[in-house]
Amino acid sequence: MNIYMRTTLVIDDHVVNEAKRQALEAGLTLSEFTTLALRETLRQRNHPTRFSTFTMPTYGSGVMRTTSPGEIADLRDEGG
Repeated sequence: MNIYMRTTLVIDDHVVNEAKRQALEAGLTLSEFTTLALRETLRQRNHPTRFSTFTMPTYGSGVMRTTSPGEIADLRDEGG
């Protein structure tokens, strides 16, 4: 037995429009699409992806530094 809760969310117009577009493409209602998106986000937070490390060659400094994909993503997100 599924129990559903009705709720009100305040979502940025651009985000809700993109969600509607993707829900339509997937043949889902916005409610179904939102539920799936929330479930996936919660699953990822509970089971984070394990990144392997790799060696990124740098030139000029003569130093090799091991950088994880997560560190690179953080730098990208910070604009660094």
